[in-house]
Amino acid sequence: IRQFATERLIEYDEHEAATIVARHCEYFLTVAEAAAPHLHAPDAGGWFERLDKDQSNVRRAIEHAVDEPEKTGLALRFAVALRYYWFTRSRRFEAFWLIIPAIERPEARREPELLVRATLTAAGCASVVDLQTMQRLSDQAIQLARQLDDEVLLTWSEMLLATTWWFGGERERGDSMLQDCLERARRFDDDDL
Repeated sequence: IRQFATERLIEYDEHEAATIVARHCEYFLTVAEAAAPHLHAPDAGGWFERLDKDQSNVRRAIEHAVDEPEKTGLALRFAVALRYYWFTRSRRFEAFWLIIPAIERPEARREPELLVRATLTAAGCASVVDLQTMQRLSDQAIQLARQLDDEVLLTWSEMLLATTWWFGGERERGDSMLQDCLERARRFDDDDL
């Protein structure tokens, strides 16, 4: 069906085709953002099924957002909305390669809070890529969270950094920071991140 739709899209002029592709991207971003608060709630099953069913459309929508620098904000919103989906469905490797180009763009800095949240998603996904990348992204998230003076984002960023230390063989250092982060995190709601 996707191949047929792509062939039909070629029949439109460039402006019409771009409009259709943009609407597709926006629609599936709406789906992802509607699903996000439910992905760690009792009604998660139906939302996971919906995202599973639309996985190829969601992926194509993200690719579209990543392909165009002016849509960097949309790509970052996908990264934030789909975090729990990607982690739960073991799609971290795929997700990492989808979102990392958007995070590294200068345009991503326009919305610092969105960028730090997307960077946290990328850092978590990087755990299946390599620890050095996970550490680099965690460090970036820490810097951004400090600039925003956001204790919740700083705590989650430091927790990911501590995880890289722990898995990288520096267990005492990782344990110490993780304990501190867990103490602080007890004050937060699950919805804070």
